[in-house]
Amino acid sequence: MDDTYLQYYINQAGSGVGQFYSGPVYQRGYGVGSFLGGLFRSVLPILKKGSVALGRELISCGANVMDDIDQNIPLNSAVKNRGMQSLANFKKKVLNMSGNGYKAIYLDCNKKMAFLNQHQKITTKTELDLFATPPTQTSIESGKMVCYRPISTVSNDAPIEFHIPGAGDEYIDLSRTMLYLKVRITPHSETLADKSLKHYKIAPINNFLHSLFNQVDVFLNQKCITPPSNSYNYRSYLEHLLNFGVDSKSTHLTNSLFYADSAGEFETLTNKNVGFITRQTLAKNDIEMYGHLHCDIFNQDKYLLNGVDLSVKLQHAKKQFYLMGKANSDADIQILDVELHTRKVKINPSILIAHARALSVATAKYNITRVDVKTITIASGVQAKTLDNVYLGQLPKRCIIGFVDSRAFNGNIQRNPYNFAHFNHNFLCLYVDSVQIPSKPLTPDFSKNQYIRSYHSLFDGCGLNFTDAGNCISRSDYPHGFCLSAFDLTADLSCNDSHWNIIEI
Repeated sequence: MDDTYLQYYINQAGSGVGQFYSGPVYQRGYGVGSFLGGLFRSVLPILKKGSVALGRELISCGANVMDDIDQNIPLNSAVKNRGMQSLANFKKKVLNMSGNGYKAIYLDCNKKMAFLNQHQKITTKTELDLFATPPTQTSIESGKMVCYRPISTVSNDAPIEFHIPGAGDEYIDLSRTMLYLKVRITPHSETLADKSLKHYKIAPINNFLHSLFNQVDVFLNQKCITPPSNSYNYRSYLEHLLNFGVDSKSTHLTNSLFYADSAGEFETLTNKNVGFITRQTLAKNDIEMYGHLHCDIFNQDKYLLNGVDLSVKLQHAKKQFYLMGKANSDADIQILDVELHTRKVKINPSILIAHARALSVATAKYNITRVDVKTITIASGVQAKTLDNVYLGQLPKRCIIGFVDSRAFNGNIQRNPYNFAHFNHNFLCLYVDSVQIPSKPLTPDFSKNQYIRSYHSLFDGCGLNFTDAGNCISRSDYPHGFCLSAFDLTADLSCNDSHWNIIEI
């Protein structure tokens, strides 16, 4: 076994950062021996250069004495005069170190260093790292994608369950957990003979792969680690809508059947709604979909330890929620195939042993960012509404607010559940511990197209401000189905950063 891995993980488990960080566990200062060693290393080059200069001066002195003797100058006088002259020259060289150009280099460096203060650090360029080599990864020996099928018969009424055993010495790459689904949409009509969608105005809604399910539960060793929620479809849609730009939405997100509805035409069944027509065309045949599950544990990069069983349960949503068409439209949804793909990795045996030793000291830590979708009903005709105690307990670091028609939310084939309308609201703000956020409330006037601060909150609250990134929601499209307001509640406006903030309750 490699002791390097063992010591690394034992130290990490036994002396990790506590609730309050108090500095390194081991002293890393310099003692008297290090000081004397550094002093000797500094003086040694000077001694070497001085000995060379002295030798040259002695040779020059001897040559000059021989010349004086040739000119009939007495030996005593020649040695005395030339010796005094050489001594003076040597003193001058010691002071100036002019024999090897040291003074000129030193003075030039001093001029450059004059622009640095004592708190600045000197660095080098990577282009000068001529003797360095990149690190070599030896922790992971191999990896492979493994396909799992449901543990029970698939139907439209029963949940779809997967079980991934944790036996063996392989870890699970949670971030690579993918769902494959193949479905067929068949119009349900007594008068429709060919049972096709060619002349039938019905199609799946946007983000169809995830819209099929309203709840996804994840279990580790039969313990549920996901909060109870029946809004998984809204979470996945908002994460796709707000976190990805045009390149992603036009390529790999289409694997989940993400084809955005046209602004202002969310409930239109004609060519004006490009997204609806595209999804309807694809639904004429069997639809294949493939995408990442939007669960907290699958949104972090750490591997799941061996010996831990992973289970996933998917609850179906109403078909009136994920299908859209005319009032008398109806269709049957048949799941032809469903698979859960995950990646298993083979770990270096030394790390396996080191992890086992470290687990005897501390527990494994999986740092997740929990996402919670809350639904609150506002009665029709209400002019103003104050919602008290929306969050009890830990304060979220970001809050995104949107309004949808309750009929669409509960499932209505004529309504698009992702049509976030503005409903002519003209005042919106939050209160956190009696402090108003933002300090000046959002006061849009959609009748006059005055909503710039509400639109800007989408980028400021989602961490996209001052970056070369976007979400494909234009200023003109914002009030027509994309009316969402986002608020960053962190003290340093870092809701998108990786560091933690103090938990506020």
